Amino acid sequence: MATTSNVQVTISVTELGLDEEELQAEVEKLLPQVKEVDGVEDADLVAVTEVPQGSKALGGFLLATLKAVGNPSLIKPLFEFLSTRLTGKIIEI
Repeated sequence: MATTSNVQVTISVTELGLDEEELQAEVEKLLPQVKEVDGVEDADLVAVTEVPQGSKALGGFLLATLKAVGNPSLIKPLFEFLSTRLTGKIIEI
C-alpha cells in the first residue's frame, strides 16, 4: 500500500503601496479562507523559528506570510483559490 506525504506551501504576500501592518492584515484575513480550501489540513502564520534568514518578523511570526499543509491534491485547489482571491497582488510561493 502506497503512502502519501503531506506537502507544505509557504505563501508570502507583497504589494506595492502597502506598509507592513497592511500586509499583515491582508494575510490575517486570508488565513481563515485558506483553511477552508479543499485538501488543506492546517494553515497558520509562519512562526519566527521557521523564518528564512534575512526576513522580517512581527510579534513572533514572519511578516505577511502563512503556510498551508495538506495532501498533494491541495495544490490545484489552493492555487485556484489564490489566483481568484489575490488577483493583481504579488505573491511568493
